Amino acid sequence: MDAARFNEIQSQLTDMWPSMTMRSMDSQQRTIVVVSSMSMWVPPQLTPVLPAYEERYLFLVLSLLRAPRTEVVYVTSWPVLPRLVDYYLELMPRLTADDVRRRLTLISIGDGSTRPLTAKILERPRILERLRNLTSGDRHSIILPFNVSPLEVELAIRLGVPVYGAHPSLAALGTKTGSRRVFAAAGVESPPGCEGIHCADDVVDAVRDLRAQGHDLHEVVLKLDEGVGGFGNAALTLPAG
Repeated sequence: MDAARFNEIQSQLTDMWPSMTMRSMDSQQRTIVVVSSMSMWVPPQLTPVLPAYEERYLFLVLSLLRAPRTEVVYVTSWPVLPRLVDYYLELMPRLTADDVRRRLTLISIGDGSTRPLTAKILERPRILERLRNLTSGDRHSIILPFNVSPLEVELAIRLGVPVYGAHPSLAALGTKTGSRRVFAAAGVESPPGCEGIHCADDVVDAVRDLRAQGHDLHEVVLKLDEGVGGFGNAALTLPAG
């Protein structure tokens, strides 16, 4: 990862902040590249829902395209069903469908593998070139990711477009463990819990520790440290005592 080049690209966001709110979006011509790539480990049993997660930002198209000078480029592994796009457009009767479609570009990779969408983009020079053409010129452009990993950093460098997200070096702060530690350091209370759970014996020990601390537990939730959107969560009902 070319950290210096990435930081240089990210510095473009400084000038963009004043016009990033919905109230100020009309003032600038902009292109939003939506790449809802789950660039992280995903449990195998949950990979069938990945296409739905790639489409989950479609609701943003409605709000972003309310600004007449905003264009949205939406990238997915498989084509988005036209009737799904029509459904979203019908939710915003004040928008002119023809105008919205003119400013909405849908790009399908045609690759249904479970690898991160961003990885698929980086492998395809023609897709990269098309994205460069769509984000070039006198306009503000950003990449709107699902999360920021080294893959998104590489995409930003290849396109010369900043990513609307935190630097990957800060990813640990967004985990369950990292969040709890940040809360503790800031003096913010969080629900009782334990870290470093790796096996069933660790779960038993954690429950015992929490009960020893005076917590009357009847049910606990097990969460993946780096999970998002409920991925990998499990509710466990505990026996009395």
